[in-house]
Amino acid sequence: PSLGRALVTADGGYRVEVEPGEVDVTVWRTGLERCRRALESGDLPAAEGTLNRTLPLWRGGLLGGDAGAGLEAEAVLLTEERFAALETWSRLRFEAAGARAVVELLQEEVARWPYQERLWALLLEALNRDGRRAEALFTYARLRARLRDELGAEPGPQLTSLHEQILREDVAPPPGGRPPRPHGGSARAGWSA
Repeated sequence: PSLGRALVTADGGYRVEVEPGEVDVTVWRTGLERCRRALESGDLPAAEGTLNRTLPLWRGGLLGGDAGAGLEAEAVLLTEERFAALETWSRLRFEAAGARAVVELLQEEVARWPYQERLWALLLEALNRDGRRAEALFTYARLRARLRDELGAEPGPQLTSLHEQILREDVAPPPGGRPPRPHGGSARAGWSA
């Protein structure tokens, strides 16, 4: 919207008036809600399609500059929503097109968010499911060295457990590099928003 139409004088100050579809965070959350409903109804292709349209709405950092504590808390919440959406999308892509379809995006994401262990776990799983076990093990070793060198820390329990499963070949790639179709249980596919 043009600011001339949206900016109004009110109570000795200014107020921006916009329609819900004109605010990117509203469009983002509407997409997440549509995806959640599709998952609950078991319509995995619709959920994936919704996330295919919703995830590209995220184009960079949130609320740059000194946004204040309230807005910073909202930025953290939105970032967590994005990680949950990316995790759900990755699992849906595993199902629809195999692990190879998500590896490149996950490699970009871990480069951008190097301390988000959820993303690293998804990448390790995708590499392993794509038949790239050695690369998954090397990726884990690289992450572990980075955490030790930069933070003096070890990978968390989820990554450690996944690494051990890959070592034991407990999470060997399914035939054709695709995960098995879900049977019963929740249709939410890991959705945590």
